Amino acid sequence: SFSDKYNNEVMFTNTPHLDITTGASNDLKQANTIARRYVSVFGMGRNIALYDGTSNAQPFLGRELATNGDKLSEYSKQEIDQEIEDLVQWAYQRSVEILKANKDDFFFLTRKLKENRDLYVDDFEEMDIRF
Repeated sequence: SFSDKYNNEVMFTNTPHLDITTGASNDLKQANTIARRYVSVFGMGRNIALYDGTSNAQPFLGRELATNGDKLSEYSKQEIDQEIEDLVQWAYQRSVEILKANKDDFFFLTRKLKENRDLYVDDFEEMDIRF
């Protein structure tokens, strides 16, 4: 999910006039959404007490105000946010490690795409992907 961000920051540092892609910002948004659900909806963070059962609350503000829908303390919200940030940072660092370990294969695929505009099963069989 972070490949666009990493590519923009590290892999193509010598490319002139490189703009940060919308793919990179979308990757970050998706990673944050997944991490938030992982921690607060599924209760799968380091601290299971941070489970937020209100994540599936009604979309109408009036109903939430009338039923006192927000039952999490500010402390719990901060803890959830910190855990989400830690998870997203860990995922980014891990994706950087994987891309660095497979940098040659990445550029091999890039060359193949430039040459042929297609990738085939044989192209992947030549690679030794590590993670």
